[in-house]
Amino acid sequence: MTKKPKPLEWFLDRIGKRIYRHDVTCDCTLCKDVTKNGIVVRGKHHAEYLYIVQNDIFINYNDKP
Repeated sequence: MTKKPKPLEWFLDRIGKRIYRHDVTCDCTLCKDVTKNGIVVRGKHHAEYLYIVQNDIFINYNDKP
């Protein structure tokens, strides 16, 4: 099931907060860690990067694990 991508504003609103990846099929250490422990959005450029990643490789992000 494909979910609607989050808008850039969603990521910008979460600067300083932890978000979690969902629907990740990659089994690498980084993807498993961010899926389990989340990632803190560090600033505007990081928020923009996460937005681009979401759209490029179809990862869903949410506020809860």
